[in-house]
Amino acid sequence: MAEASAVVTARELDGLEPEFVSDVRDDDHWHSVTPAQGDALRAWMRANSIEPNDVYRIETYTMDCAFARVFAYARTEHGQFVLDCPPDDSEHRPHRGRCSPVKREPYITMLASRPPELAP
Repeated sequence: MAEASAVVTARELDGLEPEFVSDVRDDDHWHSVTPAQGDALRAWMRANSIEPNDVYRIETYTMDCAFARVFAYARTEHGQFVLDCPPDDSEHRPHRGRCSPVKREPYITMLASRPPELAP
């Protein structure tokens, strides 16, 4: 899917309520998701050209078409996550909590289908 920023801008979303939100930082949401629901959500993302392993939040909307605002972590051209590490950490030890992933600018993309929970 092509990014739809030319069709819908983030400014146009101000004040709109998303139809669906999935946020990995929302423990209440993820404690209520079954493994089958998680698999279905990841399959839906992949079917819409969204890499679920990069996403930390996704919001879906419908105006003239279905689209999503995707919040994702940045990756290098080699596919590795970009990390923000303290200057004194030359060994890049994210497992010790010293580094954090860099977030890319949220983007808007058109969707071929709605998330599993919203499908008619």
